[in-house]
Parts: sequence; structure tokens; C-alpha cells
Amino acid sequence: MNSKAILEIWADLKTSKIDKKVRKVGDGLIMIFDPVTQTTKIAILVESSWDNSLFPKWSGISFSMDVFSLPVEKDYLVLELVDSGQSEIFVFVCMDLIENMGDCKGHIRDARIQETISQWNNFFKENKEKLMPVKVQQGLFAELKFLYRLLESKLISN
Repeated sequence: MNSKAILEIWADLKTSKIDKKVRKVGDGLIMIFDPVTQTTKIAILVESSWDNSLFPKWSGISFSMDVFSLPVEKDYLVLELVDSGQSEIFVFVCMDLIENMGDCKGHIRDARIQETISQWNNFFKENKEKLMPVKVQQGLFAELKFLYRLLESKLISN
């Protein structure tokens, strides 16, 4: 499933006239539009409920567990886009999860889901460490502002 297909399903669910804005798109894979919170979600069937401590803390995407009866009650991992500014990343994470799960079932599927989430978590951590801390940014900005004023005052030449 590509990003265009994912976005089209969510757009279709969002504009759908029916109350139940849920679409089963694969074996153990459900796409959801929540009209109350105006958020898009993807629910993935897992073998058993996961502990909340396994969920990473990402800005823009939240993780939770839920039970769906389709037709039998089963546990689902739910990823929810809580910051629409992160929608492209959310779609990429969803595509990666779908691709890495493949046709696997049971504990193998759970392991692939956990591995994929772990890889994304490591990616976000690595990129976060490369960011300049706020205090360093403020200091650098102050130094640049001082140099700009110094050049502007013509006390020193270019």
C-alpha cells in the first residue's frame, strides 16, 4: 500500500456520511477516522495486549491499545496522528509497518511490528541528538546579533 492509497482511504473516511468511519484494509489492519477528535488512526492486530511502557513517546503520533470486535474481540495496536503537521511522517511510519508485517501472523507479526517501531524510534532519537540545544541556539543568535550590530555601526570594516 502506497502513501497515495493511504491518504485516499483516510480522505474517503473523513467525508463519508456513515457514522462508523472504519475500514478494514487488510488482514488485521484497520484504518480509522475519528470524527470527534478529527484524527486519523491505524489499528494493527497483535497477538496480545502490549504494556504501555513499550510505546515510544513521539510528538505528533500517539500509541495505545484497543479491543475491536471484528467479529471476535481482539487486541489492536493503535497509532494516532495527533499533530496534523506530522502527517507525512505518520504515513511513512504506517507504510513501513504495513510493508514489514507482510503476510506474517501471530508472534512473528508482533516481533516485526516491534522491530519496525524500534527502528523508527532510533531514527528519531539519532536525529534529536543532532539538534542544537535551545540555550546554544539562543547564545549563537545573541552572538550573531552582536556581530551584525557591530558591522552596522561601522566600528569595524567588512
